[in-house]
This record gives sequence, C-alpha cells and structure tokens, in this order.
Amino acid sequence: MSASGVIEEDYGLVAVLDALGTRGTRSPEEWRRLMERRSRILADARSTPGFRQGFFSLEPADSDKDVPSFDVKPAVLGFSDTLLLTFSIKPIQAEPAFILRAACRWLSGWYIRAILDGDLYRGAVSIGTFYRSGEIVAGNPVNDAGSLHELADWAGVIVTPATACQLRPDLMPNSPFQYYRWDVPLHPKPDGSVDTQNLWTLSWPARSQIISDDLSASRLWPSVEAIFDRSSRADVVRKKRNTKQYFDAVWNRALELRRAGEEKASRVTGLS
Repeated sequence: MSASGVIEEDYGLVAVLDALGTRGTRSPEEWRRLMERRSRILADARSTPGFRQGFFSLEPADSDKDVPSFDVKPAVLGFSDTLLLTFSIKPIQAEPAFILRAACRWLSGWYIRAILDGDLYRGAVSIGTFYRSGEIVAGNPVNDAGSLHELADWAGVIVTPATACQLRPDLMPNSPFQYYRWDVPLHPKPDGSVDTQNLWTLSWPARSQIISDDLSASRLWPSVEAIFDRSSRADVVRKKRNTKQYFDAVWNRALELRRAGEEKASRVTGLS
C-alpha cells in the first residue's frame, strides 16, 4: 500500500467479494468466532507479497516466441462482510486474458481455502487502471466489480461484461480448470421468474483438484453445503441449489477431460 496522502496509479485486476451467510443477529461469542475466521482468511490473502507468472506453450509453432511473463502483486482490504482484492500487474502491456489467468489461479486457491475455513463468497472481477492512497482504492475496475459483485444468485465469482470484452478469444479456453462460461442465475424478479446471463466465471470447483489431489467432490461440496446450511432462509436455499448445479456441471466436465486425457495417453503408450 502507498503512504497516506500519496496517490499511486496501478493496472491489473480488482476483485470485490461478499461473504455469504453473514446476515442476522448473533451473540457476542458468534461474532467473535466470525471475526477470528475472517482474520485468518484475510491473513491468508495477505500472505503472498507477490509472484512472477509466465505462460508457456507446448505448441511447436510457438517454440521461438517470447514467453509472456509479468509480476503480480496482490493486496487486500476487508470491511464487514466484503473484501476488495487488487492484483497489480507489471508491465502493464500484459494481455488482459493472461492477467485474468494469473490472478484467478491465485484467487481460486484462496477461495477454496476460505471454504474449508468456513467462508463462502460471491463476487466479480474487473481489469483496468485503479488508484490507491493508503487504505483507499478507487477507479473504473473498482466501480465495475463493485456494481456487479452481488449480481448472481449463487456462490461464485463472475468476470464483468466490460472486462470480458477485453479478452482475446484465442487466449480464453473454456476450461473447468481455469474459467468457465455459464448461464449465471440472477436474482428472481417480483413475479418469481429468473433470468440468466452467460458470463465467464472463476472455475473454482475443479480448480481444487489441482490445488490438492485429495479434494474430491465428496469432500469439498459438504464444506460448501455446511456454510449454506447455517441458514434455512428461502433465498439461501435457492443460492445453494444454484451453486450445486454449477458445481456438478464444472466437476463433471473436468472428469470428462481427465478421462479423455488418460485415454489419449494410454493410446500413445500402447503404440510406443
């Protein structure tokens, strides 16, 4: 963070996340437990001062090309049930699709650890130029992600449409292990009907398999469900149902791709 009073300009990704299941009156002991959990999750988010991200291609045609590479510096602010995370990118000439991939690799790992620690988030990410002074962060991507972070009626993270327009299609594989196109459910209308919006999403369910081999669906989903089940409100039950549909679809797609990869490897091995 910059020194107080000094305004710094940064470029990169901004995530605005809202913790689900935190509404309602609690006893002092329940508030203390919530604050202790939130403090651990914030400390986890702040534990990585920065990292270098490169993107390698296995295509023979790319063998003589420079590898896209840049520095990523995460930072996090927390207030009540909302988190604002920024990922500063150097150099700023990096392709937005690579920025999304680098930040979301980090963000998905943190997201899953937060679930296992008892917090579940809904939010949005946006790419652009932002400004910081001390604990203050402002700019177009902050407004963009902030205005849409409660758009979806589920637990998950969307890429804002304004950011999606910046992404090169050839650099955006629709992958359950990275980011995934989905008809995201929106909040019900007054007449009870529900619209969806096809958006890029942070594919956190299947990403857990890369983070830890023992994070199977049968282990991860109960942790998600336990957070939802703290409340029996109809809107919470609905969010859980929407999240489960996404979770199953992404997980099953990941299993299909893994099986296809294993079969291909088996054929190659059999021919060698």
